[in-house]
Amino acid sequence: MSVVGNKDNPKYECIMRFISLYYNKQYAENSRETFRRQTLHQFVQAGIASHNPENPDLPTNSKDNHYRLTTDALKVIKSFGTNKWESELKKYKMNIGTLQGKYEKQRDLRKTPITLANGETIKISPGKHNQFQISIIQEFAPRFAPGSKLLCVGDTAKKDLYIDKDTFNKLRVPIDQYISLSPKYEIMLLKT
Repeated sequence: MSVVGNKDNPKYECIMRFISLYYNKQYAENSRETFRRQTLHQFVQAGIASHNPENPDLPTNSKDNHYRLTTDALKVIKSFGTNKWESELKKYKMNIGTLQGKYEKQRDLRKTPITLANGETIKISPGKHNQFQISIIQEFAPRFAPGSKLLCVGDTAKKDLYIDKDTFNKLRVPIDQYISLSPKYEIMLLKT
């Protein structure tokens, strides 16, 4: 809000002063970097604000860093309270996307894809424990449990990443009961 229609307000200090005045949230003058990372960065990623539009080559720690609303965001904001609001917001989300969607794409890029024996590919999130599970599936099982079948695997992000429902049904193990009892991450092999 501090940068809307106010050419004097696009720098850190003025934005922080505006927040202090209108939202009763104080920031120390020496907290510019923290403020940039924890607040302004998300507005830039969401396509709401542009960082240094007049001088994109400014260093990150420059006192002259500044922000401006993007043309797309301004169009949506101007439509608020009118009959164009819903359609402008929908167009904005289609063209720019949502911050949640951008974060999900970034997270998905860091996942490790593995192809299971049945040809299905799953993506396991990063982390030491999850890398350990990948090693069990790709290295340990073929070497020390040849012919075994992966029944399920979950990771820290998704408990039921892969479940062989047919085998669970044949074993008469209710899947919902198994999932509710299992730990956050699990791997189960069945020797055939």
